[in-house]
Amino acid sequence: MKQLVLFVLLLTLAGGCKKSDRDTSPADPLYQNWKLIEYKSNTGSWKTVTYDAFIEFRTDGSIRYEKPNPPCCAAVKVERQSNVLKVTGLYSGPGCEYVDCASPSALNIVSLTTNELIIETILGNNSPVSNGFLKYKPAR
Repeated sequence: MKQLVLFVLLLTLAGGCKKSDRDTSPADPLYQNWKLIEYKSNTGSWKTVTYDAFIEFRTDGSIRYEKPNPPCCAAVKVERQSNVLKVTGLYSGPGCEYVDCASPSALNIVSLTTNELIIETILGNNSPVSNGFLKYKPAR
């Protein structure tokens, strides 16, 4: 009888140890991997990106880039406030020692659906200025 109780207890514990499913995306479509497809300046028209660039927004506020190191001065940590991603961390790792950054202070979510993300990059804190727009599609 003790062996049966012990077996049921171990089976219950083993069943409770479920691996987290990293493929499950949260209800908010922002938190996934995105592929950059177009960009534009404030006054220009959309231009197609001719290279592969991927970005992943994570629920903990971190931003992951496909390559081992993000571009110099790129946002790597944000705090989300509705449709504004306030930049709280910038990349300044190897290879960026002599780069004079015009770093983003915020990323404004202009449009967000399950099929498209458009972000406006904002430079500066005291007198914020738009630096252009980036259009992404889900990287599936």
